[in-house]
Amino acid sequence: MNIPFPVWVIVNAFFPSLRNPECPLSPFVRKLYIGDCGAFAWFVDFHLTGGKVDPNNGGWIIQEIEAEKNVKNCDGSYLDKGKMRWHYLEAWYVEAGANRPEYVKPPPSFSEIINKVFKKKVPPDSADVYWNAVTEESSLSCGGVGTKGDPVGVKIKGKVYFVDGLKKLPAAFKKEKGIVGAGTLPSVVLTGGKETPDQPDKTIFDYFKKADLIGPATHDLDATWKCCPKAALTEVTTDPTTPQNQIFTVN
Repeated sequence: MNIPFPVWVIVNAFFPSLRNPECPLSPFVRKLYIGDCGAFAWFVDFHLTGGKVDPNNGGWIIQEIEAEKNVKNCDGSYLDKGKMRWHYLEAWYVEAGANRPEYVKPPPSFSEIINKVFKKKVPPDSADVYWNAVTEESSLSCGGVGTKGDPVGVKIKGKVYFVDGLKKLPAAFKKEKGIVGAGTLPSVVLTGGKETPDQPDKTIFDYFKKADLIGPATHDLDATWKCCPKAALTEVTTDPTTPQNQIFTVN
């Protein structure tokens, strides 16, 4: 989920059976950076530990994201945008014979934010990041002194699947024109929030057959803070809780 929380800027089709039980999906936890008043950045990578993907067509890693932002003023009132919700799918292509998606270098603007907020560098070979931070380009709707994310300010629930042998995604997936939170990844909205209020509800099974999906693996994060009246460190809980560079496996 290449979701830029700081600026809140987060076809029914038949496919033959593509399930390959020899290709279990295992995300690697890379780094977790934590700052004050809602700031965090959690980097992960995705690997196929049971072997390489289909030698002819490759495959796709599909992540279902349900994200909420619930940031309030210290008096308990909502900020200008109120409570916001996103629900969508995003995808990474894994080339034929590979065991992970191709690494895409982040834009300089993102690397600069991570360096400025956390005094850290973006870890190499990280396919996905959940992040939130107040910057000059964002507003207090992302957090900061004088706000609270209590009991949970940012909640992100991710379910990660793999579809082996699939060359092309359904036409509904749009690259750079899908959900804003997916960045440049191909994506499709499942449920509208305030960002897309008229979007009808759909599920991942509107786009893929259940038998074709390997997974899911859990990829969740909750962030809580209370900066009233002064700055305090964000409390972040993740699932999985495995240490950096360790793996959690889809059964």
